[in-house]
Amino acid sequence: MLLACTATLAIFLIVVLIPALLKILIPVAAWQRMMTRILLVGVTFWACSITRCMDISRQPQWDVQWPDDLSPNGKYLLISNHSTWLDIPVLLRTFLGRVPFPRPFIKQELIWLPVIGFCAWAIDCPFMRRYSREELEKHPEWRGKDLETTRRACEKFRHLPVTVLNYAEGTRMTAEKRIARNSPYKNLLRPKSAGVAFVLNAMGEHFDAILDMTIAYTPGKAPNFWDYLCGRMQHIAVRVEKLTFPADLVSGNYQEDPEFQQRFQTWMTALWDRKEKLIDELHAGMRSG
Repeated sequence: MLLACTATLAIFLIVVLIPALLKILIPVAAWQRMMTRILLVGVTFWACSITRCMDISRQPQWDVQWPDDLSPNGKYLLISNHSTWLDIPVLLRTFLGRVPFPRPFIKQELIWLPVIGFCAWAIDCPFMRRYSREELEKHPEWRGKDLETTRRACEKFRHLPVTVLNYAEGTRMTAEKRIARNSPYKNLLRPKSAGVAFVLNAMGEHFDAILDMTIAYTPGKAPNFWDYLCGRMQHIAVRVEKLTFPADLVSGNYQEDPEFQQRFQTWMTALWDRKEKLIDELHAGMRSG
């Protein structure tokens, strides 16, 4: 298993980092588009190697349900809860080949993270810059720039198959964060609505559907990928629901329109209330199974 993980890392270095370096070293638009296509093939191959490592390890009991009509040529906004780095391999195992390769929205400051930020830039992950209310009070000329940045980031996806991934909680859920943020949920943090609102405003009319993904593990401490590979997990449950678009929420000024902001937050809260109930039901099934 250690050999397989080492091979997976070697695959990543070859099929991702090398084309990414070639992309940044030759700033010609046509060349960079070609490198992006090569990179997407590379990261897909790398993701296949990760899922293969998962399949040859001692398997937990998987319980996965998704819509039958997904397409690798579609356009989707994927919203998910997030409790551990294992969520990413689980997401890849669930969606690989069924939807376009998922690309997360990433905070602008994370572009400077070693390797991760560079590779996210290389495969054209959209970077988001949001200004706080305090920043806008000091610099009113910045109003609307964050939405415009999101629009530009999404522009390249308008005519391409894409899955835009948004972890609406903004970070991994832990018991400490749940208490610190006064979350009303046992299994989730409060959802942050602004990122989803910005993506829908920038690209909503181009998406085929919103996919709501819920991941639940054996109740207890959130596992990591090494726990999985070592066979220390019993259950993984995944539910994917295809949502219809809330027509009145596709466009609107989330930052400047309090009424629109309230409606959007109400919609996200209802979504998270259902997710909390679903995780409780999945946990109950794991305990009795």
